[in-house]
This record gives sequence, C-alpha cells and structure tokens, in this order.
Amino acid sequence: MQLIQPYLQRYHHFVCDNYFSSPALCSALFEANTYMTGTVRVCRKGMPRSLKGLKLQRGEISVKQSGPIMALCYGDRRTVTFMSTLSKPNVITTQNARGVEVLMPAVNYVYNKKMGGVDLSDKSLELYDPDIRSNKMWKRILFNLLLRVISNAYIIYRQNRGLRTKMDRMDFHMGVCLGLIGNFRQPRRFPGRPSLSTQTRLTERHFIEQLDGILHASILLVY
Repeated sequence: MQLIQPYLQRYHHFVCDNYFSSPALCSALFEANTYMTGTVRVCRKGMPRSLKGLKLQRGEISVKQSGPIMALCYGDRRTVTFMSTLSKPNVITTQNARGVEVLMPAVNYVYNKKMGGVDLSDKSLELYDPDIRSNKMWKRILFNLLLRVISNAYIIYRQNRGLRTKMDRMDFHMGVCLGLIGNFRQPRRFPGRPSLSTQTRLTERHFIEQLDGILHASILLVY
C-alpha cells in the first residue's frame, strides 16, 4: 500500500504475484478506486475453502465471486489461482509460444502480458542462484542485485555481440567471475597446529638445568 500510495484514486490497474496478493489487499485497493489482478495462494486468509486442495485437469476452470473480487482456478501444467477486480471469468483464444491457438481465461492472458517479463527475469535468476543460506538480509539483497546485473548484461551481450565470440549463459557467468577474481588465488590452508622450523628448534633452550641453592629438585626452564 505504501508503494502504490501515489497512484491510488486514479483507477489504475495493479498487477502482482502471489507474494503480495491477498483478498484483504484486493479489497483495500478496490475501495481506493484501484483495480488489482494477480496470482494468489489458496492458503491466504479470506480465500474460499473449496479452492484449497483443488486439482483440475488441463483446461478446467473453477470460479468463485465475492462482491467485486473474483477468484479463478485454472488447470494448466499445474493448478494456478488468480484473483482480480477487473477481469471477467470468460475464456479467450490466444497463441502459445509455439504459435498454436489455445483457450485460456482472460485473467491469465492479462497476467502473462503484464507480468511475463518479471516472471521470466526471476526464472533466469533461479538457474544460477548461489543459494545464500544466511539470516542476514543484506547478503540476499546484494547477491540478488549482482545476479540481476549479470542477467541484464547477458541480454545486452546477446543483442550486440556482433563479431564477438558466442557464449552461452554459463560461459558468460564464468567470464564475469574470472574477470572479477583476476589472478588472485587463496593460499591453501593446512589444518592442525603449525610446526616450528628447524632453526627455531635448534636455537631455543628446552633442557633441564640445575639452579644454585636447590639441592633436591630440578626445574625445567623453557625460554
């Protein structure tokens, strides 16, 4: 709500993924004269119980309506749930990536058209995600920004490579890493206690010595 605050009361159409969307957010935006469309998790508070655990065959649709909010489950390669205050539960004809005409809900078409680039970007980052297992959020944000910079750089490289050597994405990532590392090599560390040099062992005194005034005891002096 803070991010979209400057655009409220203007009848804009807000599209988001299931990380943000919920019936409460959808209702709050509609009251602020702002429409919303997006995927939604069926476990969100306020979602119809009949949609939880619902498994649909490819092409099947299940729709629920509550006031201005529409919840639609669509069976594709997996069951996807959409929520919208703008789209209607009608089915349209469109073409897939292979150019074949297919039927899909209008809300699915709107979501793919608006969020397709974002989802594609997130998918490209997941391919080479270093899986930072840390509770420090700044590390996750830093590596996410670095991956996005490299991803954008690879897109620009593919569009303007010209006479340059053709590289796939893995080779491009390796080239960036080697360029950042350079000739630096971390010296190998051997576990255990470091041994003393031969010269130190010969010069140090580790012998029993008799002290003056002590007749019945010997003291080990270590220098």
